[in-house]
Amino acid sequence: MTTAKPKIPMNRIDAVSLVIYVIHIILNLYESPYLKHFYVLSIFFFIICAFKKPWSELLVPTLVFFFIEGQGRILGEYNAVFRTIFDGYILIMVLRHTVKRKSISLPDQLPLFFKLMIIGHFGWYFVQLFNVSSVGPLGPIFATKIYIFPIIMFFMFLENPLSKDHYFIAKKSSAVLLILILQLIVVFYQFNTGDNSLLNISDYYSRPMRGEVFAGEYFRPFGTGFVPGAMSIYFAFSVGFFYLRDLGGKFKGLIRILVSIWILAACFIMQVRVGLILSAIIIFLCALIAMNRSRLRVIGFPLLFGLLFAVPIFVSNLEIVQEWFPEANLRSSVIRIKSITSVEDLTAQRATVTTFVDTLWDRLSKAPLGLGPGRTGAANSSFLDVIVNDPRYDLSFSWTLDNLYISLAIDLGIGMIFYTILILGLPLYVLARYLNQFRRGISRDDSVLVALICVFANLVTTWGAISIPYNPSSFFYWFWLAYAMNHLDAKNSFHSRYI
Repeated sequence: MTTAKPKIPMNRIDAVSLVIYVIHIILNLYESPYLKHFYVLSIFFFIICAFKKPWSELLVPTLVFFFIEGQGRILGEYNAVFRTIFDGYILIMVLRHTVKRKSISLPDQLPLFFKLMIIGHFGWYFVQLFNVSSVGPLGPIFATKIYIFPIIMFFMFLENPLSKDHYFIAKKSSAVLLILILQLIVVFYQFNTGDNSLLNISDYYSRPMRGEVFAGEYFRPFGTGFVPGAMSIYFAFSVGFFYLRDLGGKFKGLIRILVSIWILAACFIMQVRVGLILSAIIIFLCALIAMNRSRLRVIGFPLLFGLLFAVPIFVSNLEIVQEWFPEANLRSSVIRIKSITSVEDLTAQRATVTTFVDTLWDRLSKAPLGLGPGRTGAANSSFLDVIVNDPRYDLSFSWTLDNLYISLAIDLGIGMIFYTILILGLPLYVLARYLNQFRRGISRDDSVLVALICVFANLVTTWGAISIPYNPSSFFYWFWLAYAMNHLDAKNSFHSRYI
C-alpha cells in the first residue's frame, strides 16, 4: 500500500519571491521603463528577508534575486550600489549567521588538511596587503570580494544546510523549474523582437551591446542578465536543481524533459559556446542519474545514448535549423556553434598545455610573491591606469590567457597553491568519500552526484575563463560543493519510496 504524499504548502517568502519574479518578467515582456522602479522596490523585500531569515529558508528568494540582479545593474546604469547589491544581500546573511554562531572557528565538516589550506590562503592574502608590487592598498581590499568572501559564504552554506527532506527538495525544485521557464520565455521573446525590446526598457543597454557589436543582426538575448548570453551560464548551473529528486508525477517529468531541451535551444540562440556545452553535459549526466531511478530505464538509457551519438551529425548539419525556422535570423548562431566541431578553432582560443606551463613558469619566476590581488580579471578595471604605467610589470604581463591558474599566479604568486588546492581538492575529496560510502552501502543519495556534476562542470571552465572567483560561477560553485558535502553525512542520508 502506497502512502499518499503530504501536501506541503509553499511558504510565504517563496511565494512572494516568485510573484516578484513573475511581475519582473511581465514588465520585461511589456518592455516597460517602469521595470527599474519595480526592481528597486524588490530590493527592499530581499534585504528584509536577509535580515530576518537564515540561509536555509532563503534558497528561492536568493535564486530569484540572483537571476534579476544582473538586469538591475543595467537599469541602475552600473551605479556601485546596483553592482554590489546582491553581494550586500549575501553579506547580510553571512553576518547574521556569524553573529548567531558566536564563533569564528572553521566548519566541522572540513577535514584538517583543508582547514590548513584555508588558513594558509587567508594568511597569504593578508601578506598581499603589503605587497610592494600591488596596484595599491585598495586592490587587495576590493579583491576580497572574489578571493575571500565566497569562501566565507561557503562556510554559511555548510553550517546552515538546506533540508534533506524529499518533499522540501521537490517543492524547491518545482520553484526553480518555474524560474527557468519564465526566463526562457524572456530569452526567446528578446530573440524574436531584437535589441529594441531592451532599448525600450533602458537606453543604457546600448553600452553592454557595445554599439553595433551585439545589436541588429548580431543581437544576442540578455534575458535578465547584464551581458549578452549571460543567462546560458545561469541555465547550466541551475539545471541540477530539478534533477535532485523526482518532481512527482509523469506530467512534471515531461516538463523537465521539455525545459531541458528548450534550455539547449536558448543557449544556441545566445551563442555562448561554453554555456551550451556545460548545459548539454550537465543535462546528459543528470538525465542518466534520473533515468537510473526510473522504471523506464530499459527504454531510457538506449534513447539517451542514441541522442548523444546523434549530436555530431546534428551539429555538422546545423544549417537545417535555419530551414526549419526561415523567419528567424539564426545565421550567426549556426556559424558560431558549428565552430565547436572545429578543433583548430577551439584550441586557437585556449591555452595549450605547453603554453600554459611556459606562461605559468614565466609569471612565477619573475614575480614569485605575485603582483597582488586586483591585477587580473574584472577586478583590475579600477586600476588600469596604474597597470599600464607600471614600468616593470606592464599590461601584457597581466594577460592571463583566459586561464584561472595563470590569473592566480599573477595575483598571488606561489601562494596560489592554497586556493588551487581548495578548489580542485575539495571536489575530489567529496567524490572519493561518496564512492567509498557507496561501495560500503552506507549512502545511496545520488543528489551528491548531481551536485558534483555541477561542481566539476564549473571547474572545466577554469581552463578557458577566470570563472570561479566571479558570479555566477562563484555562487554556484560554492553552493553545489557545500550541498554535496552536507549530503555525505551517512547519519542523515535517506531513501524515499517515491524515487
